Amino acid sequence: PTSQGPDIARAEINAPGVGLPSCSMMPVSQALSARSCKGSKEDSSVRLLCDVRILVLGAHTGALQSIVPRFPAPGDYLVARRFREATDGAKGSNQAIAAARLGARVTLLSAVGQDERGRQALAYMQAQGIDTQYVLVSRELPTGFGAGFYLEDGSVMGATFVGATTEITSAYLDANAALFASGFDAFLASLELPNEVALHGLALARQAGIPRCILNPSPARGRHSDTQRTRSALAGWVGSGRRRSSTLGGAAPCRCLPGTPDPDHPG
Repeated sequence: PTSQGPDIARAEINAPGVGLPSCSMMPVSQALSARSCKGSKEDSSVRLLCDVRILVLGAHTGALQSIVPRFPAPGDYLVARRFREATDGAKGSNQAIAAARLGARVTLLSAVGQDERGRQALAYMQAQGIDTQYVLVSRELPTGFGAGFYLEDGSVMGATFVGATTEITSAYLDANAALFASGFDAFLASLELPNEVALHGLALARQAGIPRCILNPSPARGRHSDTQRTRSALAGWVGSGRRRSSTLGGAAPCRCLPGTPDPDHPG
């Protein structure tokens, strides 16, 4: 569902008293499961996350996507080369869909509006095999929606109205706390939600004994914002895009895998 997967980094952080396990650098698919299995005879694809149970906490938004020759300047109206309206969008539903397509059994904690876009999103994710029974359906706010401009090289700029995502709160997570303890192999979260909500989800996942907790620290909200709480909540893995891992880590940045484009740490 995304044009380019996230950079994978290891957290070089161990908060006092937390006792995080050390993690070797490897792709997330290997971190989640050492197993791989083939699809059915009708489906020859490799199912990298076969039978792995993953709980995803994150936003969902639809999106208007325009391919343009250059980014618009203030006052510009450009003629787009191509255009599409995407049902899948935002890191929560993107992560859930990607994991489900790799064979995982995925449960999503997110929110949509009680509108046509929300109904389409739930139907689309259910068709991917995602368990959406815990997704909050807001009666007050619409499904989140964004508009993006894309260049042919994959560069992007845009803006998103988060809509029903604002109803994903710590209280919502507490109401579903029993779900965390139902035998998941991994928990994924991102900072598209308020920091305190994402970190509360990570804390619940750790308390429930979920062995792999992975945070996408995007969008980063400042070098020192919630750094100590984030360090305490992490369980060894951070998936990040380019500069965001150093923004999250402050004085102890995450290191990208060899071969991962990282302008701050060439080579």
